[in-house]
Amino acid sequence: MSITYDYRTAPPVYPGHPVTCALAVLRHYAGRVSDAWKRTDHGWLVCEGEMSDCPTAGGHLSEGCRLIQRVLASGDVEAAIRAGDETWHRGRVIGGDHPDRFIPGQEQADRLKPQLRAALAALLQVQ
Repeated sequence: MSITYDYRTAPPVYPGHPVTCALAVLRHYAGRVSDAWKRTDHGWLVCEGEMSDCPTAGGHLSEGCRLIQRVLASGDVEAAIRAGDETWHRGRVIGGDHPDRFIPGQEQADRLKPQLRAALAALLQVQ
């Protein structure tokens, strides 16, 4: 499965919806996705350093990793995507710092969901 989404040419709407971040992680770590959530000596996820050119807020790449891990643990792609949407919504409800980005970020994630579904289904087949 080839992921066409590229965060370098179409950056995530800041601070980064979990769906969008998950797709960016899957592309960056194609064939070695579990490397993304290994920990550095300082306790950060490896992807947060290796993907520093991905314009997201701290912790949002880790939300993308959690979405992927949830799928790997449960096999339920739709539940993981719903959880990503809930995380994004919760950030808005509790007064996130970027309320003007909520709708564009959700719209971007919604456009990318078919590609994420396909990428996660392919990942489940090789696990």
